[in-house]
Amino acid sequence: MTQHLPLVTRRSALAGAAGLAGAAVAGTALAPAAQAADWTDLVVVTANIGRKNLSQREPGIRAVRYGVTRHGETARPLVGFQEIGEGDPGLEEIDWIRGLFGGRFEMAFNNPQARSRRVPVVVPHPFTIVGRRDSFVHEGRKNVTPPRFINEVLIAHKSDPSLRVAVLNTHYVAGAWNADTSQGSEKWRRDRWNEHYDRHRKRVAAYHARGIPVVWTGDVNRDAMPKVHRKERRVFGRGIDQIGWVPGTDGTSIRLRDARVIDMAVDSHNARVGVFQVRRG
Repeated sequence: MTQHLPLVTRRSALAGAAGLAGAAVAGTALAPAAQAADWTDLVVVTANIGRKNLSQREPGIRAVRYGVTRHGETARPLVGFQEIGEGDPGLEEIDWIRGLFGGRFEMAFNNPQARSRRVPVVVPHPFTIVGRRDSFVHEGRKNVTPPRFINEVLIAHKSDPSLRVAVLNTHYVAGAWNADTSQGSEKWRRDRWNEHYDRHRKRVAAYHARGIPVVWTGDVNRDAMPKVHRKERRVFGRGIDQIGWVPGTDGTSIRLRDARVIDMAVDSHNARVGVFQVRRG
């Protein structure tokens, strides 16, 4: 039996926050009677499965699925995965995700035919996917990087479709900012990273212009990374595995309640967790 790996709380890593009590951000103000909606948990995980310790990939995915407890129960997380299929010629990771997350989740881009399958998104009930888009960023280069995409899903609460959040998941090219010239193609990598960052900013801005709150996950391969929006906040202050969020103006409130880390034991990456809550009002 696979042991569930430990979860460690890292509150001190919250970026730009004066404490969790100050992390709530509201959308457009509503009348007092409309502010009575309960907060709903939205546990968000970014998880790079890695390509080194291949025997730990399935236990690592399992740890992500069962690694967060809320209110005495195992939470159902929303997960942005990275490097799915990059260390797995047989695409076993896609099947593991399907099997471990099962029928109480919806999946986007988690299939062998999806051109952006390396960065799938898993969404838990009671949320449902009401829109999806794979935004192409740049072509790959042999022995350097595969093609890069930003996968996007618009999710809504099943009991209140007006409670919507846009979720973006992505993975930037490595070697653009680490001062290691042994990998080669440094200028090309830096140019592609900047291209990716520009695309990332534009996609966040597009949702914000519609008033929709945005949460994004990803391995950005830069520490520290500039903000993608002037109103953006980060769950973690440092590190290349990041979760960011931008409040909306459509009446949906979002607040950060906790930050955690899940040890996946796959390589240098651990899964990172932002425990959010959302509501109307």
